[in-house]
Amino acid sequence: MPDVVATPDLRVLIVEDEPFMMSLLRRMLAKIGIEGCHEAVDGSDALVKLESCQVDVVISDIMMRPMNGLKFLKSVRSGLSAATADIPFIVFTGSSESSVFGTALSLDCDAFVSKNGDPNDLLERINSIFSIERQINEPTAYLTVTIPEIINNSAFISPETETEAESGEICIMIHQVEPDDVLARDLRTGDGH
Repeated sequence: MPDVVATPDLRVLIVEDEPFMMSLLRRMLAKIGIEGCHEAVDGSDALVKLESCQVDVVISDIMMRPMNGLKFLKSVRSGLSAATADIPFIVFTGSSESSVFGTALSLDCDAFVSKNGDPNDLLERINSIFSIERQINEPTAYLTVTIPEIINNSAFISPETETEAESGEICIMIHQVEPDDVLARDLRTGDGH
């Protein structure tokens, strides 16, 4: 194993929608000595976090909504985020879909870490990213990468039906919003923008 490159002052953005997996990843990072973590629950939240936080590396899940990890990676590599387009990006996934891996590689993802891996695997991936010279394409080259539809088994509110969330919010289609309605949160497009 190479000399340890990851240091306690390494700043990491974790993008993960499942609280248990977020906690697991935080513990894995703490075990290898990395404490400086920022968190986001999906790609669109991560884009917002990148506006206010400086990070050295991104570790992101893929299967999230509204903006999945591949769309987030494409936004970063295309220069559509506050981070530099060449920020190191590690995919943290349990997926075995070849389209996920192929697309992530097309977007110059730097490494993959399995959700059931151990902290030493993560440390090795981080070390390898910072120990080799990396090259990525010009940001405009990534605009043509097609993001495949990713199926997530998580339960999401269907946009076709009106439903009531636990907090008393009611989810309705945009054309059903009345002029005096109050929104519980900002409107976002289907892909999280």
